[in-house]
Amino acid sequence: MGLKQLKPSGRKQKNKSLPVLFITAVPGDEIRTVKGLSLGAIDFITKPISKEILSIKVNNLLGLQRYRKEFENEIAERKKAKAAVLEEEHLYRSLIETTNTGYVVIDTRGKVLDANNEYVLLSGHSKLEDILGRSVIEWTAPYEKEKNEQAVIQCSKCGIVRNLEIDYIDKQGKITPIEVNATVVEKYGMSQILTLCRDITKRKKAEEELKESEQKFKGSFKASAIGMALVGLDGKWMKVNKSLCDIVGYSEEELLKKTFQDITHPEDLETDLENVKKLIANEMVYYHLEKRYFHKNGNIVWIMLSVSLVRDSNSKPLYFVSQIEDITERQEVRGKKSSHCLKKKNFCSRKSITVSRIT
Repeated sequence: MGLKQLKPSGRKQKNKSLPVLFITAVPGDEIRTVKGLSLGAIDFITKPISKEILSIKVNNLLGLQRYRKEFENEIAERKKAKAAVLEEEHLYRSLIETTNTGYVVIDTRGKVLDANNEYVLLSGHSKLEDILGRSVIEWTAPYEKEKNEQAVIQCSKCGIVRNLEIDYIDKQGKITPIEVNATVVEKYGMSQILTLCRDITKRKKAEEELKESEQKFKGSFKASAIGMALVGLDGKWMKVNKSLCDIVGYSEEELLKKTFQDITHPEDLETDLENVKKLIANEMVYYHLEKRYFHKNGNIVWIMLSVSLVRDSNSKPLYFVSQIEDITERQEVRGKKSSHCLKKKNFCSRKSITVSRIT
């Protein structure tokens, strides 16, 4: 073939990747040989051509072509695999950075291998580089260090840690309580601990406020001068104070075995139960009612009852809070006054009748 046929522009598209054996009729023509090789020929042969040499040259070229094809395929597969790894890495990084939960990967000694920005901030730092290769024990509060060290050891042995509460501390001394959940995985031939860390500052504050509120309620519940009780939706006494026990004459143990229905006067029970239904149906927030209880000794005890309903976060009714004030003396005084007025009225009526008869 002419030298111009060796140029890429002179070769058909389907033949551009084929190896070319350059044949020249001029032995020792170094100039043409160099030019042929520079234009893309892989090897050359001069005339006269023996079958044996031509066969060797052709077989070498075909072997070279196969090797080149295999090499190109290997390079393409490597590029494809690298692209897949990069895509997976991008997906992984996007996933851990979009969560508002701290994510950290540590080795079995507790040293940081990777983390998201949320965890970096939880640890009291600003950049990932600030914590890479360092132990998570470094930013654990002093009184929690041993606890956290043991948790890392336990997780390495058992493969899992759940709902561990640990306090972190930053350079300024600010404490951040976190909840830790961790799992051991095998990666690149080594054990790694994948850890999710959640800031529970708000939850802890709410728990403290609830605890304080409960303590205040317990204190006022016990020391209250009037009867107080927690009553189940079925009317069963759940918790009672001493003042209520004194009003009805039962011990706490005896009263907790009863319901409010058991000691309520039958004539007052229907009204009371009607109000209870309205509370549960959310038709009222609370109610007040004068009613009668039976004392343990059988006597009638008049009380002023105030009842409200406690619901959970989903508005599901839980129990009633009842305040019971003994108004028996007040009712007796009221009864005496009513009786006195009735007698006075009857006396005046009889006097009027007598005067009329005399007249």
